[in-house]
Amino acid sequence: MFKKSVFDRKKGNRLEDYYKILGTTAKAGPEKIKERYFEKVRAFPPETHPEEFQQIRKAYETLKNPDERRKYDVLRKFGPKIEKEMNNAMIQVMTGNDKAAHRTLSSIIEMDPDNIQGYLIKAELYLSQGKLTDFEKYFQKATEKLSPEDCESFSFLKIKLLADHDFQETALNELTRSKEQYPASAAQFDQISVHIYKGLQDYEKLWQVATKLVPPIKESQPDHIYLMIDWLIAGLELEKKKDISHIISRMKKLLRLIEDQEEQAYLVSIFVDEYWGYHNVGRFEDAMAFIELALFIDKNDKELQALKKELVPLVALDAAIRRLDCDCYLIPYLKVVALKQFYESCDVEPEEGFSEDYYQTIAEYKDCNEEIAWGIMQIKKRYPAVYKAFQSDWEGLFAKHTAGLNREAKRRLR
Repeated sequence: MFKKSVFDRKKGNRLEDYYKILGTTAKAGPEKIKERYFEKVRAFPPETHPEEFQQIRKAYETLKNPDERRKYDVLRKFGPKIEKEMNNAMIQVMTGNDKAAHRTLSSIIEMDPDNIQGYLIKAELYLSQGKLTDFEKYFQKATEKLSPEDCESFSFLKIKLLADHDFQETALNELTRSKEQYPASAAQFDQISVHIYKGLQDYEKLWQVATKLVPPIKESQPDHIYLMIDWLIAGLELEKKKDISHIISRMKKLLRLIEDQEEQAYLVSIFVDEYWGYHNVGRFEDAMAFIELALFIDKNDKELQALKKELVPLVALDAAIRRLDCDCYLIPYLKVVALKQFYESCDVEPEEGFSEDYYQTIAEYKDCNEEIAWGIMQIKKRYPAVYKAFQSDWEGLFAKHTAGLNREAKRRLR
């Protein structure tokens, strides 16, 4: 968009006529413009005509510079039309009318070849369509219009756009190149890398970078909460049990500093999204971490309370199943049966390869009746949460595998 200050508000949406202010025309050369400027300054000195002088000075500063004059001439000729077309392009992008948006942006660029915003919007539009080559082409065109001091900030923008549109590998390559080109800004590039590593699910790198970026407790600010969310996610994925409680404790200290209700609501939505992400894959203990953070912000929220209440028995069951799975005294048959019961009751997708392992194990141990019956009795005694959750299944399985046992075998089970 063009800045409104460029236009003369007293004359509606008309651009100030710098040529008229200096008393010349658009065909005047540099020497003529300079000559007219000095004439105007003598006629309107700053001591007696400060407002007129500022206007004259502004006109001259624009017209004496060839690049600025070219931009001004384009703006003078097409300004209102370009502004209108840019508004149209934005509406077309937001409503998903990509073809119309491309046509409008091409029209803008044709009128104003130096319109960086036009190139950028077109580049991002191509990126959203998965057309990486066209994105590179138009982003490069925008970059060519920049001054050298602006190129570094455009590197950040390019990496962010690539990461936001799930071109994580390309973003990482661009990040590596930019860190080499701008070594003084390595810390800032590391901040972008957090988003990239999270998208790539490279939790080891995410943990390393987040651990490095998280400031000491005394230097922490409320905005650091978002970095700490990613830090916590990396810790959960890497099962860093000893660090997780420390991270959550630090997060709660920061949450106390956030008083804006809109930001609080936004953080609750983030925590609830993470809760469902872990809940839906059966990671109930990890889901609990996020629902408790959400409740830390709003402890009176009935929906959050209900989610936690539903989660508590699942966390206990999950923990019991994990202990059972590591029990060296139980045969694999009972472990896969317990896991299958758990997956089905919680509507959780089994781990890859589980179904194949399940049927193979069942076939291998199907005739171990006494061992199975003894194991079920041990589950009832040592893992009551697991037995109670699936009691009818265990009772049926026990009856099935004891039906053919002789009197001596049954006596040994007592």
